[in-house]
Amino acid sequence: MTNQVRLIDKSDLQWEEIPGAAGGVAQIGEAISGDHSDTIGAGFTRLENTTMSREVAYDETVFVVEGTMTVESGGETLVAGPGQVLHIPKGSVTQYTFTEPTLLFYSIYPNNWAELIS
Repeated sequence: MTNQVRLIDKSDLQWEEIPGAAGGVAQIGEAISGDHSDTIGAGFTRLENTTMSREVAYDETVFVVEGTMTVESGGETLVAGPGQVLHIPKGSVTQYTFTEPTLLFYSIYPNNWAELIS
């Protein structure tokens, strides 16, 4: 890990399937990982015609670049569109729905959340 400023282009990302997604497209392209930062993680997700349910194990912000993200949590339904940001606190029980092609940018803290819960 270095203290060097990096430029990350979406076209440089390695896209992987998101575990636990049902139906359609659910891919993640990690831009900032533990190889780059001791604290924060970030990247993009591409989603379409899919749903995911989970209890979030980290603090997350999601910026909707394209499309629409529907989040159900705590008896409330929120719909975020282009230019809007969702804050999803650690411990939130969520269901996400994507019915159209959607591109998100996300950031998470801490980036080593999986190590902390195992």
